[in-house]
Amino acid sequence: VLLLFAFLPLSALSVAPQAGAATMPTPSLAGVWKTEKGDYFDLLQDAGSATFDSQMLKDACDAGPRGFVMKGTSNGTYMEGTLLRCTPLDDKLSTDCGLERLWETPFSANFTTMEIEGAFEGQWYIWDTDSGGNYTNCTLDYYYQVSFTMTRVDCQLMNFDELGARYVTDPAKLADDVAKARAMEGGEKLQWTAENLAPGGLKEKAEAFRAGLVAWGYTGRINSAYRTQSYQGHFADMRRCGQELIDNLQSDPDLAPYLASSINALKAEVAEHTLKSELYTVAGYVIPVPFVCWREPLTLCPHVDARAVDMTIVPDDNNTLDWIGAMYGFCRPYREKDRPHWDYVGDYAFGVEKCGFLGRGPGEATITFKAQSPVNIKVADSYGNAVGFDNATGTVVNDLGSNG
Repeated sequence: VLLLFAFLPLSALSVAPQAGAATMPTPSLAGVWKTEKGDYFDLLQDAGSATFDSQMLKDACDAGPRGFVMKGTSNGTYMEGTLLRCTPLDDKLSTDCGLERLWETPFSANFTTMEIEGAFEGQWYIWDTDSGGNYTNCTLDYYYQVSFTMTRVDCQLMNFDELGARYVTDPAKLADDVAKARAMEGGEKLQWTAENLAPGGLKEKAEAFRAGLVAWGYTGRINSAYRTQSYQGHFADMRRCGQELIDNLQSDPDLAPYLASSINALKAEVAEHTLKSELYTVAGYVIPVPFVCWREPLTLCPHVDARAVDMTIVPDDNNTLDWIGAMYGFCRPYREKDRPHWDYVGDYAFGVEKCGFLGRGPGEATITFKAQSPVNIKVADSYGNAVGFDNATGTVVNDLGSNG
């Protein structure tokens, strides 16, 4: 008797819930997922519901189609229920032994926003082989633990509880950080830290810059300043979302119809925050990737570090406006990618590395004019200040003073 082995998953392997799962923010299961076999399915769960179901979008198994992939209940970051597995038509064990190609099996798993990782129990079979090479006398030999992983392929933006849990490392600051982020999302965009509000702080500096613009014919409005980590994390999450949608569609353009709702939701959120973005066209869809500070730790981001403001300035030009900002210690290091963003870099922005596009500051450049006699030279700036010999009056003029 020849003994060979194969397995079919038939009953569940228990996966213990992760420690502390009940106190962590509850990720959303609803969305488009991919199995380790290359199946795509829509996992269905109403907000606040403990039960979930699914429907197949793209079945990689030729013995299908399946009506569902998984269904059951979830609690925190733990889930359990039933998987509907599929054996391909060319599987010899199922053919010769008369085993079902579609079968239900219990499972348990832990999950995050982006991954489901769990296990079910399989069965190992032994069999004889007759003279024709057919499997006979198929017998269940023992049980075998089978692990599985499923990954999300759509974009589900994290809520502020999830963002806070990811980015805020100090538990004592978590609740306040998330509460302020919610207030910002609700319309309270302009917030200042105690350090900002102290005499000589960022608020005083920014207000001086805004007020100083008037003398030059500009008007300015400060829209935002300090951001909490979870609020900045919301912008970083939009960037992550856009990049993942692009990657998934580039690897499998057939996913486009299933990801349309995620693409539209992302575009709406980016537009809501008026974020400057790079636009990518993939599989017929235009997907934005916002230009935001996203590298961790987010405490290094200018707004989180409370050293930047966003301002609406009219007219919004270069040269003179940038020069005025530099005189007040501000510059726009991201230029066209994020024009409203102004970093405070000190009392004088000229010479600061990130503001190198400004060039030299007032009085820091030497200009030499040379002519061969017999000629007279007069040089005037754009404001009418002149230095040299005025032929009209026959006199020497110097409107620039001792520095001219």
